[in-house]
Amino acid sequence: MQLTGQGSEDGRGLRRNILDLFVMFGIFIAGLLIAIVKCDGWWLASSGALIVVVGVLLEYWPVLTTRRADDLAFWMSQSSHEAMQLAIYFVIVGTLVWAFGQQLFEIWHGS
Repeated sequence: MQLTGQGSEDGRGLRRNILDLFVMFGIFIAGLLIAIVKCDGWWLASSGALIVVVGVLLEYWPVLTTRRADDLAFWMSQSSHEAMQLAIYFVIVGTLVWAFGQQLFEIWHGS
């Protein structure tokens, strides 16, 4: 996804996109292999959650690390910038709870 005004000038060229795809594929393969070894499909599903979180962080890192909307390479109002930051955090936390919540609960309860 590209936000308004964001393009090749932001430093993300073809090489970076290929690296991102390798990271995603690596997380998927790791989850698949662990799922096969442990005979538990939860690991594969959880690797999907990690792929979502990494993808959001890779795509929206400038939004998360920039305090003022005026400093972004693309135009965005300050209130939109703050709302997008909050939305990104919700997506990350919600995805991690969805993927790992049951396991953390079982560890906590000793089940």
